Amino acid sequence: MESSVDQIAGNQVDLGLDVTCSVVVAKDHLIADSRFNCEDEEGGLTAKQITLGWGVNVEGKIVLPDGGSLYLKENGTIDCLIVGAGTTIIAGDRLELRTLIILGPNVKITLGEDCSIDAIESNHNFQLQTGRSFSNNDRTRLQEDYNLAVEISDLIDRALDLDS
Repeated sequence: MESSVDQIAGNQVDLGLDVTCSVVVAKDHLIADSRFNCEDEEGGLTAKQITLGWGVNVEGKIVLPDGGSLYLKENGTIDCLIVGAGTTIIAGDRLELRTLIILGPNVKITLGEDCSIDAIESNHNFQLQTGRSFSNNDRTRLQEDYNLAVEISDLIDRALDLDS
């Protein structure tokens, strides 16, 4: 049974199977089981820690604050991933990531087999460990996405401060 909702917010958000949502904001931890869909290009996910099942499709953005983490099982597609300093990204096989924007140093990325990142935008050091058949088509600086990422990060910080 598929569930569809526009926006979800909370300290900890745990979504089941087959959920479609435009925006999910969690202060601490966000868990989305298999076949999660975010079909809104203007939407996305943010939390300190995000755990995603297999078959995930995020057409918007995933934003991880400084020290955040993303765990993705396998067979996922993410349009844009924006990460702060000291974040950890661990993905299983067959992740297709269109744009990775790294806003701070000490980011660690571990990818399984047959993963691809179309564009990596960063002025910082990061570690990238990949499995077989990794592809990275381009490493460019997309100023508009970078500026948007900074704005989103500022908005998230302000929103989290309101909760305190």
